[in-house]
Amino acid sequence: MDLRWILAWLIGTCLQAQSLDFDSLNQAQFGRIRSGDSSVISELHQTRSLAFLAEEQSAYVGALKNLGSYYLIFEDLDSADHFLRVGLAEPLEDTACPARASMLMYYGLAAQRSGLLERAYLRYQRALVIAELAQDSLRMASVLLNLANVDFYLDRYEKAIELLQEAMEYRGHQLGWSLIALNNLGANYLYTGDTAAAESSFQEVIERSRSVPDSMALSQALIDLGGVHSMSGRFESALPMLEEALEIAERLSQGRRLAEARNALATHFKQEGKYELALAQYQEVIQSTRESEPMVYALLNMSQCLEEQGRSKEALNVHKRWSGFRDSVNSYDRAIKMSDLEQQLEKTKNAKKNELEARNRELLLSRRISWLTIGLLLALFLFSLFLLRRKLHRAAARRNELIEMQEREKLELQLLRSQMNPHFFFNALYSIQNFILGNQPLESSRFLSKLARLMRATLEWNEKELISLDNELKILNDYLELEVLRFDDKFRFEIECDDQLRESASIPPMIIQPFLENAIKHGFRGMEKDGLLELKIKEDGEALKIEVLDNGAGLDAKADQPTENFGGVEKTSVAQGLTDKRLAFLSKKYDFHCSRTLKNRSDVEEGATGVRVELILPLIED
Repeated sequence: MDLRWILAWLIGTCLQAQSLDFDSLNQAQFGRIRSGDSSVISELHQTRSLAFLAEEQSAYVGALKNLGSYYLIFEDLDSADHFLRVGLAEPLEDTACPARASMLMYYGLAAQRSGLLERAYLRYQRALVIAELAQDSLRMASVLLNLANVDFYLDRYEKAIELLQEAMEYRGHQLGWSLIALNNLGANYLYTGDTAAAESSFQEVIERSRSVPDSMALSQALIDLGGVHSMSGRFESALPMLEEALEIAERLSQGRRLAEARNALATHFKQEGKYELALAQYQEVIQSTRESEPMVYALLNMSQCLEEQGRSKEALNVHKRWSGFRDSVNSYDRAIKMSDLEQQLEKTKNAKKNELEARNRELLLSRRISWLTIGLLLALFLFSLFLLRRKLHRAAARRNELIEMQEREKLELQLLRSQMNPHFFFNALYSIQNFILGNQPLESSRFLSKLARLMRATLEWNEKELISLDNELKILNDYLELEVLRFDDKFRFEIECDDQLRESASIPPMIIQPFLENAIKHGFRGMEKDGLLELKIKEDGEALKIEVLDNGAGLDAKADQPTENFGGVEKTSVAQGLTDKRLAFLSKKYDFHCSRTLKNRSDVEEGATGVRVELILPLIED
C-alpha cells in the first residue's frame, strides 16, 4: 500500500478516536451483547483498538470487559478468559472501580463454566471486596449469587443459603434477578433435605416467571421441580415439566441450559427404568456440549445405565472416559493455581523494575510527542500533495466512468427490450387459455404463476449486474416449461448443475436465455417430437463453463460457421449480439477472457446431431 495512504489512514483513525464518547459506546454495545446480538463482535474489536489509540485507559478496559462478556455469552470460554485477563492486567487509578469488579465477576464465571470452581470462588471474593469498597449494592448482590452457586457445587449448602438470603436483601424486588435467587435457594434446600421448602421455592419461581416467555429461570425451575418429583416416584407429573424445560432450552439456544435439561430428562427415564431413552439423552449431551459439568454428569450416569442393563463392557469404557475427563479437569485446575502463584511472585519481583521503567517512560514520552508532531506535519504535507494529484486524476476518471456507465445503461436497456419476444408471451397466454377452455384449472393456474414469475424476474433482475446462479436456473426452468407447453411437448429439456455451484456462483441475469431461445426456434424446426434440449453448467478452474446442446438438424454448413470469442457469426439474433457486448464488458471488468463457441455436435461427437453452444464466463462467487 502507498505510504501516503497509510499516513492518511493513521491520521483519520487518531482523529476519530479522539472524538468518540467511549462510555456511551461501551454501554450501548454491552446492551446489544445482553440481547444476544452476535453481529456486534466486529464493533467491539474496533472500539478496543480506537480506545487504545486514544490512550483512554478506562474505555480500553471497558472494551476488553465487553469482549470477555460477549465470548462468555456465546460460550467461547478460552477467548473470554483471555480478554478478561488482559483487562484485569491494565492499571486503573481507582481501586474501587466498578468496571474491575464486573470483570472479576465475569472472569470468575468463565472459570466456573470451565469447571475450575476454587479458582472461580477466589475471583468472586476479589470482586466482592471491590464492590463493597465502591458501596455498590447491586453488584454485591450479583457477586453473592455467584459465590452461592460455587458453594452449591462444592456441597456447602448451608453457606450458599446464607449468601442467597443476604443477596436477596439487596435485589429481591427485581423480578428476573429474584427468580434466579429463589431457584438457587430451592436447590440448596433440596440438598439439605428440606424437600418441602425446595418445592415451595421452585413452585413460586414457576408461577412468577410464567409472565416472561421462554425465561431461563422458568426452564431451570421446571428442571429442578421435575427432578424432585422423579426422585419421589411421581413420574407422571415430572415428565411434562422436564419436557417443557427442554422445549424452552431449545428455543433459547443456550448450550449449557440445553445440556442440563437433557441430563434431567435422562435421569428421569433412568429412575423410571427406561434405560434406552435415558441413554439417548445422555448421548445427546456428550455430543453437543463443551462444558465440563454437564459432560461429567452425563458420562457418569450413562455408565450406570449401561451397568444396570448388564452391558458391563460398555459401562466400563464409559466410566474410564468419565474418569479421564474428570482427572484432566482437576489437573488443569491445579496447573492454573500453580500458574497464579508463579505470576504473583513474578509481579512482586518486577515491582521495583516497573518503577524504574516508569521514570524512563516519562522521559521518553516528551521525545515521542516531539517526533509525533514532526511526523504529523510531514504526513499533512504528503497528504496535501496526494490530494492535489488525486484531484487531477479524478476528473479524467469521472469522465471515463460516466461514458462507461452511459454505454452500460444503454446496453442493458436494449437487452431488456430484446430478451423476451412479445410473440412468446402472446403464444404462452394463448396456450394457457386452451387449458382454461379445456377445464383444466390447476394446469392453468400453475402455468400462469410461472409466466407471472418469469415476467417479474425479467424486469426485476435486469436492474442487477449479477444474480445467483440458482435464481438464474430457476427462471430458465420456468421459461423452458412454458416453451414446452407452447410447442405441445415436441421437445423436453434437462438442466445439469452441481448444487454447491448453484448456491455459490453468481452470473449476469438472463445471459443464457438467448441461446436457449435460439435452440428452440431454429434447432427443433421441422421436428414434431423427441426434441432434447440440454443445459450443462460446471466449474472449470477459475471459469464457469456453460453448454447448450440440442439434437436438431444442426447448422447449415454454408450459412453458419463455428464461431469463437463472441464474434464472427452472420445473421445472429439481436439478443445474441447484445450478449456478445455483455461478454466484452465482463472481459474488461473482471480481466477475464470470456468467449462463446457455436459448433455442430457431429464435429466433436460421432453420430450426434444438433448444435453445441459453449459459453465461458468468469467464476464469480458470492
